[in-house]
Amino acid sequence: MIGENFNRIFNTFYHLSLISGNCVPGLSKSSRSFGTLLLIYCVVIILICASQIVACVVVLSDYTHNTNFIHTASILNLYLGLMFWNIYLLYKREHFYKIIDRIDYLIDNFNADKETGVNEFEMKVKIDFETLNKITTVGCLSMSLLPVINNTQKLIRGWKWFGMDGVRVFNYQVPYFAQLSPIYELTIFLQASSLFWVCSEQCCIIYLFSIFFFLITHFFEHLHQVIGSVLEEEGDQLCSMGLKHWIKLHQEVLSVTEDIIDLYSPMLCVYFLYIYSTVAFTIYSALQNTHSHTVVEVMVLVYFTLMTLTNFYILCHYGNKIKEQSENTIRAVFAAPWYDCTHFQKTLLKMVILRSQKAIVVTSFNSSVFDLTNSTFIVIMKSIVSFYLGLVKMRQQAEISSEM
Repeated sequence: MIGENFNRIFNTFYHLSLISGNCVPGLSKSSRSFGTLLLIYCVVIILICASQIVACVVVLSDYTHNTNFIHTASILNLYLGLMFWNIYLLYKREHFYKIIDRIDYLIDNFNADKETGVNEFEMKVKIDFETLNKITTVGCLSMSLLPVINNTQKLIRGWKWFGMDGVRVFNYQVPYFAQLSPIYELTIFLQASSLFWVCSEQCCIIYLFSIFFFLITHFFEHLHQVIGSVLEEEGDQLCSMGLKHWIKLHQEVLSVTEDIIDLYSPMLCVYFLYIYSTVAFTIYSALQNTHSHTVVEVMVLVYFTLMTLTNFYILCHYGNKIKEQSENTIRAVFAAPWYDCTHFQKTLLKMVILRSQKAIVVTSFNSSVFDLTNSTFIVIMKSIVSFYLGLVKMRQQAEISSEM
């Protein structure tokens, strides 16, 4: 059942990737035959990002007529980050396949022993996954549709209750009485479509690594739960065999976790930079250009930032759980009846304790600045508040000096 749930998880992600144009070629054994199709999607996404990057650079180069420099820079930031993610995942796809196979191996081994609480483990994984799946699906759809709504309302004239004085085409203000040419309408449509694809893509990639971290935390929880029953096996030979199997699974979980962190490390660094720049652009744009934003644009801007922070919190939550579960291994060993073990079995347990003394931290390039923990999320939120208050104070001082 676990293997079926695992395939269902990645098949769900695979179908989401077909909708969003995700680049990752093949996510389970049953979906690898579609690798060529996903490679085509990868090329499409990279071309979309490249074209939009060129368009944003052209807009940014025209300082005289550009009415929303920061907004264009934030869009450019999104496309640059996502293009890096696509190219990197495409480059590391073989490494990605190996991680999938190793996780599948762990699930098969956990599923092999039906007398050690695996059934409860299966139910726990199923319930938690369904919750994560619902949250991410709603977030993915809403985060992807909002840019479409934002660009669609630009094509509808006469929405005066939204405070619209004109149509903004690539951040150039065009008055309503001006006749929009077909090229402008096509540009708005392409811009909305591109934002839909890349926002869906971003959610799916974050969803993928959330599933990785989600499974790792449950692997640790299961190992902690069954260590007691392993040491209580009747007969030294059965106990030693069960302990060896448990240690083998524990080492495999540690190894897979380290490989996932190595795979995710460059992407995590770019993601942190994306978080900081997106929030900074949003706050600065909201404070400096309040009069030029429509209500819909403000709603999209705020909601997009909130969804970005929500996705980041999900990653921090599971990164923090991995840290806690890796630390709890020693507690689980001490809580088990180790005192009745033989000298050989105690030697094996000492090896586990020595290996578990250092907690596993999901980080980028072994830097404490880029840790996925709850404390990091709190620090970033404090930085956001400080940045906002600083900009407000600077704006107030500028208004006072202008009045004088």
